[in-house]
Amino acid sequence: MRRSPLLRALLVQGALFNFFEQALITLYLVVALRTLGMSTSAVGILLGVGAALAARLSACVRRTRLVALVMGFALIAPCVLPLSPHDSPYLAGVMAALAFLAYGVGLTVYNVHSIAIRHESVEAEYQGRVGAVYSFFAFGGTALGAAFAGWLTIWWDPQSAMWIPCAGLLAVLLLFVGFLRRIEAAGPAEHQTSEGAWTPA
Repeated sequence: MRRSPLLRALLVQGALFNFFEQALITLYLVVALRTLGMSTSAVGILLGVGAALAARLSACVRRTRLVALVMGFALIAPCVLPLSPHDSPYLAGVMAALAFLAYGVGLTVYNVHSIAIRHESVEAEYQGRVGAVYSFFAFGGTALGAAFAGWLTIWWDPQSAMWIPCAGLLAVLLLFVGFLRRIEAAGPAEHQTSEGAWTPA
């Protein structure tokens, strides 16, 4: 993993995304229930609407560009949540549904292709170790992000605090796209793992 720029990019992106995404979702739960007046059932449906949709994209899209594109959906879509109007739970619900739909589609497609990249880039005997490293940073980012959300509410109200993880998500997207652009510019050699295999993009 240390020798593969593509795997490093996916690892850093995954950890940072989970950190800021979990902070944003944690804050949104508080805002939706306490400020926007939504029911717990409505919030549950909104959070699940995106994950319920499976998507397939054309194989003609270059894989590194595809993961950047779909991750863009997952990173940018939740950033409309701080704009939810206080005086219209219905409009706030529609905005949240569209945001979580785009988020869910983007994240689902990204996960499929990022896992495929890992499997193609790493020899079978190292799959378990690589998966463990990814899980450590991914789930660690999730836990830390939720804690970060709680810390933010010490200084701001939950809806205002959502802008902080939104800014983090946009920064993660720029960082990830920059990583992928450098990898594409370097050519196939940059996709090589320690075993000499490389991921077709």
